[in-house]
Amino acid sequence: MKLFNLFRSKENNESFDNLIQKQLDYLPEVYHSHRQYKNCIEFLENREWALALDSLIELSEETGHYFSNEFWNSLIEVAKRMNLSNEMEYFLAQLKRNQSDLEHRIPFGWAEVKHDENLYETHISEKNVQHWNSERRIKDNIVTLTKVNGVYRKSSGRCGMIYIVEDGKLSEISYELEMNVAALFVSTLKWVLPLEKLMSEGEKEETKKKLLQWAKENNEVIEFAP
Repeated sequence: MKLFNLFRSKENNESFDNLIQKQLDYLPEVYHSHRQYKNCIEFLENREWALALDSLIELSEETGHYFSNEFWNSLIEVAKRMNLSNEMEYFLAQLKRNQSDLEHRIPFGWAEVKHDENLYETHISEKNVQHWNSERRIKDNIVTLTKVNGVYRKSSGRCGMIYIVEDGKLSEISYELEMNVAALFVSTLKWVLPLEKLMSEGEKEETKKKLLQWAKENNEVIEFAP
């Protein structure tokens, strides 16, 4: 099968601005302080699309990281419509690199650093995390939970979320079962609804007390992870 046929993008009527901006929006936050990311934003604001693409090429070259096929296909679309053959060849080469170096497909909005054949470091965009959180809260019926103060657990296998409701405010704590003990990650306790706000030290201590009381009443074994 020819590479062109394998990775050919579908007809796309989005503007150059939107196509490039979407890739920037879904780049993981680890890249936001990178010089080439900032350059790309500036070029995009000035509608200098070719230079914006060059910045993303330099970002890729300077980091050596792997980005999703969707990321490269969108940039191919821009380069194709602007008749930028050198840029298109580079983006196609990155698709080939993904195919030859990786045994898995990188989801859109993710990036990976390959340390060796068995060790990968993964970065995920905040937009992806926000989307997952929104879907989870809908699935866990947060609208109903927030009507009554209390502590609620929603499980998903050996992990899940514990929700704390206090006068319409919602906090959530992820947990993992380790030898039937729920390890609660409480170091960054915050309110997430209706507004996102870090808890005060006093609120954190009160929340821990509520969790311990809830565990006692429900015969749960918990520990606070760092």
